[in-house]
Amino acid sequence: MPGNDNIRGIDAVKLGWAYVRSLVLPVGPRFLLVSPWGLGNSVLASPVLAELGRLYPEVERVLVGPVANVALLDVPGLVDVAIPVEEPGVTLLRQGLHGHRQLLRYHNVAMNAFSTYDMGLSTLRRLRLVGKTASIQFSPEHSPAADCVIDFLPERHEAQYNLEAVRCLGYDVDIKAMPELFIQPEEESWACGWLAERGLTPHKFALIHPGWVPEKALKSLPAALVRDLAGGLQERFPDNVALLLGASEQAMADVLVRESKVEAVRLEGIPDVRKLAAVLSCATIVVSADTGPMHIAAAGGSRVVGCFGPTSVTRSRPLGPSDRVAVVTHPDYADCANCCNRWNAKSCFWGRPCLRTLPVEGVLEKVAGLLDA
Repeated sequence: MPGNDNIRGIDAVKLGWAYVRSLVLPVGPRFLLVSPWGLGNSVLASPVLAELGRLYPEVERVLVGPVANVALLDVPGLVDVAIPVEEPGVTLLRQGLHGHRQLLRYHNVAMNAFSTYDMGLSTLRRLRLVGKTASIQFSPEHSPAADCVIDFLPERHEAQYNLEAVRCLGYDVDIKAMPELFIQPEEESWACGWLAERGLTPHKFALIHPGWVPEKALKSLPAALVRDLAGGLQERFPDNVALLLGASEQAMADVLVRESKVEAVRLEGIPDVRKLAAVLSCATIVVSADTGPMHIAAAGGSRVVGCFGPTSVTRSRPLGPSDRVAVVTHPDYADCANCCNRWNAKSCFWGRPCLRTLPVEGVLEKVAGLLDA
């Protein structure tokens, strides 16, 4: 069944629902949960899976979504049945579960949190966005006394927003639950061997993830900052500083690394997202732009310093105890921070001074603070 981005309104919903109903689902009580589309957003939604498993161990958690996102969360403790979906299925999921694609322009529940189904498709409890609030719409046979509404607050972290949305559905989850990816022993063993082959000592190396993905260049780390970070980290981790690069980052990295003379071991070609999580968990510390790997590293137990400029620290910071995670922002650009979310900015007229002139000393100070804690 082909997906069609030109289909709108009720036709899109009907087409999408037909696809959802065609999925082979387990028989019996289950929660059907649709993963977010971004890897970082999937990490921030993982507490919902963990909490539902804790509260209702007899109910299977069925996770549907893009292949990499489902693979990241497909681990004991989070998911009981995984259904990875490739295109055009992802488009159909968007159409069927969220109705008008215009709804996806809102950042939180509709796109990034789970659409939650209680005991199957016939008893729908679904999240919908109304303006800047999340409104809970219940099926007739499960209608509460009044509709639930969750105010959209800019000071609320996305993970907390997800948990509060699910609590509004009637599930008594802990809104302070933290993301966790449950790295398995065999995954860590593979990562240690893979890193050793590249001359890095597991649990004794520093890793930088610049986020050099072309479509997300606004929040990536400038090459000069990466060069200075690598130089500063070399003093504490001699010959054990690595640069993590995804497949879409390598072309840009070839130019930036050569021009800026970044001295670091390039980590490329990690086979899948669970192995990526394992590699990140083996780092002593990870310094990253606001990216999916930043959240994966924090949820895998590594120390993490997140470098923020155009995106919101409040909504998107890495989560974990204060002796394990930290963020750094430019002290002189608080007024234009979070331009990605406030104005849907895709580029910066001033050349991203919030990151381009971010003092490397401030980042290294945060690194030292975590290492010495």
